[in-house]
Amino acid sequence: MRILGLSLLIPGLLGAAALHTALESSAPSDGDSLEAPPTEVRLEYTTDVQLDLSRVRVLGPAGEWAVEGLRYLAEDRHDVLVASLPVDQPSGAYRVLWTTAGPDGHAIHGEFEYEATGSLGIQEAQAPQDSLESEPLDSVESEAEAPTQGAQGPEDTASSLPAGDPNAGRGATGARWLFYMGIVAVLGSLSFRYLVLPQVLRGGELPEVGRGANHRLWRIAGLGVLALLVSAPPRLFYQVRSLYASEDEVPLSAFFQIAGAGPWGKGWLLGAACALLIGMGVLLARPRGERAPGWAVMALGALFLPLSPVLSGHAWSRSPQVLAAVADFVHVVAAGTWVGGLLCLLFAGLPALRAHGVKEGSGQPGLPGLVSAFSRVAIASVALLVLTGSVNTWLHLESFSQLWTTPWGRALIAKLAVVAGVLGLGFYNWRFVRPALDETPRAGLLKAPATVELGLGIAALVLTAFLVVRPL
Repeated sequence: MRILGLSLLIPGLLGAAALHTALESSAPSDGDSLEAPPTEVRLEYTTDVQLDLSRVRVLGPAGEWAVEGLRYLAEDRHDVLVASLPVDQPSGAYRVLWTTAGPDGHAIHGEFEYEATGSLGIQEAQAPQDSLESEPLDSVESEAEAPTQGAQGPEDTASSLPAGDPNAGRGATGARWLFYMGIVAVLGSLSFRYLVLPQVLRGGELPEVGRGANHRLWRIAGLGVLALLVSAPPRLFYQVRSLYASEDEVPLSAFFQIAGAGPWGKGWLLGAACALLIGMGVLLARPRGERAPGWAVMALGALFLPLSPVLSGHAWSRSPQVLAAVADFVHVVAAGTWVGGLLCLLFAGLPALRAHGVKEGSGQPGLPGLVSAFSRVAIASVALLVLTGSVNTWLHLESFSQLWTTPWGRALIAKLAVVAGVLGLGFYNWRFVRPALDETPRAGLLKAPATVELGLGIAALVLTAFLVVRPL
């Protein structure tokens, strides 16, 4: 608990380290009254944005005007988008609706309005673009009159999480949670097979237990692959819908465009590829999940699997990026090893001991060694979780007060409360249950507290999924 408290204090002690994507300014600005319709709209953001995940719509007196091109302002200005407009726009009121995504791939939306009091001649509309690119953003706004009194600026009209955004709904959270459960099941089965079982079976003792445990671990890994594959399509669907939230229909081409576009798309593709590779390993390990080549293929896929949530989550947008990515990668591996290992202990290790011929309620000689082996792995995983969790909290929060003043911070507090419960039960199992097993090796002493600990761990994954699908 002291370590957990320290992880909460670090953000306040070290100060701000995060910068959130939001619209900083636009040309025209919200509420501007122009002498003639502009030939382009410029949007400047607080961070770099992803061009492939950006859209701009302009609604005018005659309906929607087609944006003739969307580009960056310059090669070194990926924080400014420029949308070219037709030259034959009439005078009247215009409304601009924009969608983009920051480095973390989360969609943000906004809108603003301006008015053109006159028409723009064809010769005037064909001003050289090179001269416009060389001018500062503010200079383009010099021709516009001051915003009308009471008009809202871009930051007021821009919404980083608009009402009804599907990417923040239950469906997106559920798909992300299923994705995390798949990762936990795969990493847990592999860590249990390679880190826990060898300690128990050293010296050739209890070989039947090893065979039975491997078969059950193989099943858990197969269920994990199934969860990864099933969660992939809805994750892509909700990501696409979040970027097309202002439109009634989503073109089929959008799914192919976003799959692989930017860090989020690359992370999604990597996760799907790793799931297929691990699934191939599961098939190769048949019929009883003992064949070593199959497990080696699974391990190869699992080695790259944690990179998928790193690329498709908040870590990729944090600075310093390398530190954020490494901390998130280790955090995922540690969580999978701990929670997934506990899952395997309950549904693979203990059943294998029972199947070895020892009846429930009687002494089980191999039980203390199995629990001790898992405890050593779990303690190391918890230490890494606390360390990387502290780093992630520092990088994600700009100030300590955001823990209770923002919806994201309050959700983080709820997650930390659940994690504190998991840590408490883990400490109880390590400090009291494990020593008791040396005197009375009965699985009944462990099952109840370990099951509650696993349930809280799964609840923490639900809250993690909720946090990740929401922009900071």
